[in-house]
Amino acid sequence: SARELMFGRAIGFAPNGVYWRMLRGISASHLFAPRRIAAHEPSRQEDCRSMLMRIGNEMNLSGSVKLRSHLQATALSNIMGSVFGKRKFNASSIGRRMGAGNSPSTHRRGRIDLAGSANLMRRP
Repeated sequence: SARELMFGRAIGFAPNGVYWRMLRGISASHLFAPRRIAAHEPSRQEDCRSMLMRIGNEMNLSGSVKLRSHLQATALSNIMGSVFGKRKFNASSIGRRMGAGNSPSTHRRGRIDLAGSANLMRRP
């Protein structure tokens, strides 16, 4: 249904071919331009500081750390900042939501919700 709603125009739903390659080229040149990457350096550093603080806190509390949730939350924060210009979600709250108490289906549902709201889906 999402494919029908997007009319094949968004990069995540466009059929493989010339149009999709054109969209990919435009998005890659826009997202990965040197000036844009340099502009996001302070945000990436803040994401790393925040992640290291959360890892340290978890280590102090439990004596061990599961890195997956920390890396996922930090990557999501970085993507949100790069793509949308703002970090819509707080990385530490995402880390808590992705923690050990959630089932794999909850993780999938969260990724699907994010992909639908952000219109970002991986190509096969």
